[in-house]
Amino acid sequence: MTVNKLLKILTVPLLLGIGGGTFAVKAGQTAADADAPLTCEISARLSGTSVSIHGIARADAPTEGIYRLNVKSVGGANRTDISQGGGFATDGNGEAVLGNVSLGGSATSYSVDMLVKAGGLEASCTGIVDPRA
Repeated sequence: MTVNKLLKILTVPLLLGIGGGTFAVKAGQTAADADAPLTCEISARLSGTSVSIHGIARADAPTEGIYRLNVKSVGGANRTDISQGGGFATDGNGEAVLGNVSLGGSATSYSVDMLVKAGGLEASCTGIVDPRA
C-alpha cells in the first residue's frame, strides 16, 4: 500500500501547508498577482519515500511559451541540482503542467524555482519543499 502525504512548501513570502492529496502553491505572488494574465505554481507530493515536484503555468487564455524549472537540495550529505526546461502550450483552460522531478529516499529539503515566459509576459515562482515537514 502506498501512502501519499501532502508536503509543505515554504514560499517567498509565505508559508502554506494544505492537508490531503496533491496541492499547488502560487509561490512568491501577492494577491494582486492572482489576476495576472500569466502565473505559475509549484506542486509537490510525497508518496512513500519519494517526492515528486512539478510546476504549473496558468494563463488567462490558451498560450504557448517556454519554462525553466530548477530543483536543488538544501542541506544533507548528498547534492541534487536538476534543471528542466523547454516549450509548452496551455490547454483550453489556460493551464500546463511543466516538468516533473521525482526524488527518492532522502530527508533533504529542496529549493525550487521556476520561470515561465509566454506572450511577452514573465512569471516566476520560488519555494522550499521539505519532505520532513
